Amino acid sequence: MLRLRFLTGAIGLALLLLSIFSGQPFFTILIAAVAAACAVEVCRLAPGLHTRDPLLILAVGWAALLAVRHQFGYDFGYGLIITGPLVISLILLLPVDGRRRSFADWAWAMGGALYVGWLLGLWDGLYLLPSGRSLVLFAMLTTFAYDTGAFFTGRAFGRHKLAPSTSAGKTWEGVAGGTASALVVALIIRWVTISALGWFP
Repeated sequence: MLRLRFLTGAIGLALLLLSIFSGQPFFTILIAAVAAACAVEVCRLAPGLHTRDPLLILAVGWAALLAVRHQFGYDFGYGLIITGPLVISLILLLPVDGRRRSFADWAWAMGGALYVGWLLGLWDGLYLLPSGRSLVLFAMLTTFAYDTGAFFTGRAFGRHKLAPSTSAGKTWEGVAGGTASALVVALIIRWVTISALGWFP
């Protein structure tokens, strides 16, 4: 299991670094693809949604659009991306042949798309800033450091459950280890970049 985690993590990291250093539009395409995949997973939690459901397809497309919203600027197109799919989804709620669609399915689909699309879009927005590539690398490396530190610290020393009802494997010891790992990596990156480049983004 641990070997599989390392393998998938290595492949994912390679694709991520390739997209970051290749520039646009590769990073934006990756973010949109990840948002679409995450939206599919969230929609699967709704029992009434099937693979070819128009609402699911709409939600997946909306998540991808939200993830790349910063590419459109803050004009009419930006507002249309946010409101247009919502209006269409409400039309899909209307009864067809006397059958009503579950509001819970609508909430899972559109709420999930908004959640993953909006948050993942922050990465694309960060990338578009001056020194955006460096900022994205810094944020992702510290995030990876937290996850890795939390995983191994939790496995080795985890005793006190963080949220046993929702995630039985998470422990307070893991949180402490992850936080310490992220802090150390952040300080190392800052020290190395200032020493080598004379500045820190």
